[in-house]
Amino acid sequence: MSLTNIDGQPIPNPNTYTAVGALCIDAILRRELFHSQTPGIQDVLLNLPETEFQTFMSLASKGPGNPPESDYAAVGMFYCRKPPCPFAIPNIETVLGAAILDDGFRAAWFNDPHQAHVDYGFDLTENEDVIIVTHLGQYKKPLREKIEVLGGKLKAILGLRPLVTTSAVAMKATVAA
Repeated sequence: MSLTNIDGQPIPNPNTYTAVGALCIDAILRRELFHSQTPGIQDVLLNLPETEFQTFMSLASKGPGNPPESDYAAVGMFYCRKPPCPFAIPNIETVLGAAILDDGFRAAWFNDPHQAHVDYGFDLTENEDVIIVTHLGQYKKPLREKIEVLGGKLKAILGLRPLVTTSAVAMKATVAA
């Protein structure tokens, strides 16, 4: 993936987006993180830098200001109603996490998901793109409502810089030169 934030900083490993998407889609991971004494460490967590890992673990805490497990589950139910979820794929989780956490990407994604994937630099397989576009086509309105609720709560906690399209990155490079 070649994601870039508004400051022109590349995001080579969009782990925060993947982790948020995984909390939504993967009911097993969500259950382990919200209900176990010792959280299960899944592949999505192993690549996180220590600060992001701590942020991720804090998202699963039941502290004040954190979204409850039901907010993540409300988004995930549009992909899987029971575990294990065949769509718990890192690329799909990353796109879903970006739609939750980034207003600009979310707007583009709900307008034309395939083009948004291309414009923002998501390297999806054809199958992953079809899965996402199909689900979005079937559940656009109710999914949007749930994503906006969860995104509003998480943006205040995470404070991520907005993503930009690959064409905006190219324009910045041209202007700088």
